[in-house]
Amino acid sequence: MLFMGVCYGGGITISASLIRSLYGPDHYAANFSVCNLCSIPASIIGPMISAWLQDGSGAYLSTFVMVMVIGLTALVLNVFIRRP
Repeated sequence: MLFMGVCYGGGITISASLIRSLYGPDHYAANFSVCNLCSIPASIIGPMISAWLQDGSGAYLSTFVMVMVIGLTALVLNVFIRRP
């Protein structure tokens, strides 16, 4: 559960420091806003999928597994982040 909490709540904090280190402080506000646009569909679609999984299985284990798979996928995709 601790790992899931870090994956769930750490994205915004980590993206703030990553945007500043990758693109610099010149246009930080605009770059940070564009980066956070991805949170809008995720905040709608994620709970819908979680509810669908919970209704289908009757337990929260499937939602927990979904969050773990998405977290591990994000961890793998972080390898490909490079400076522009």
